[in-house]
Amino acid sequence: MVFRMEAVSLQNHEGLSNDPVMLSVLKAARVRSEIKDRYGVSIEGMVDDEAAEAVMNDLGRVYPPLLLPTRTIVFTDQLVLGEGLFDPKDVETILIGRGARYEIDEERRRVVPITDEYQYVFSNLPHEMAHAKQFQGNHEFTDRWAGIVGEMPRPSGLYEEMFEEMFGEEWEEPRHGFVRGYGTKRYCGIWHEDVATYVEEIYAPDFGNFRKADPEDARYRQKLGLLREYDFISQEQFEGALAVLGEDLER
Repeated sequence: MVFRMEAVSLQNHEGLSNDPVMLSVLKAARVRSEIKDRYGVSIEGMVDDEAAEAVMNDLGRVYPPLLLPTRTIVFTDQLVLGEGLFDPKDVETILIGRGARYEIDEERRRVVPITDEYQYVFSNLPHEMAHAKQFQGNHEFTDRWAGIVGEMPRPSGLYEEMFEEMFGEEWEEPRHGFVRGYGTKRYCGIWHEDVATYVEEIYAPDFGNFRKADPEDARYRQKLGLLREYDFISQEQFEGALAVLGEDLER
């Protein structure tokens, strides 16, 4: 269930002015309106005034061509991994979970929260926006990305088990042209999570895992080049990631 909160009309200012909850609701509504005016993005779901302001500030950090395809951001406790998320007719809307961590129930195709610590996490924004941009774009980008990835095993069981031999216990580390193990997840043969994790790491402090990627593996440079060519990342971001590629590897 997605809860939608509309702007509240203040009928009794004196009676509501000291209510911190109502003040937060009203302030969040004003920030939502400003986000809509400034970025053309509607914010829906249960978001307090602090989170709404954080979203507005963070949208200013996102490369505009990456932001453009996203028209609605819905914050929800219940992330459902359904076909609508990848439906080209519906990818203008992205779902952002209020929990930082989750797991996938393969049988029911649901994303299940595994933490009670609900918070807004910036890294979710560029990650999900990369999905929206990829699935609204042409097939050429996706086909060329697959060509860089090359031949990989077909899914069989849980993704974590499928690539255990490739990544071992270093699931969060860059290996085999992937910036994180999560990038090995596919949807109908499309390497959408590979694209999204690359974009997410671009926004990580000091370019995140690119610092630990093997600079001798040409796939990292090729994928970054493709992201730049199709305007997922800026020229500055592209050059920054290339500059630190493999910098933290032990020599």
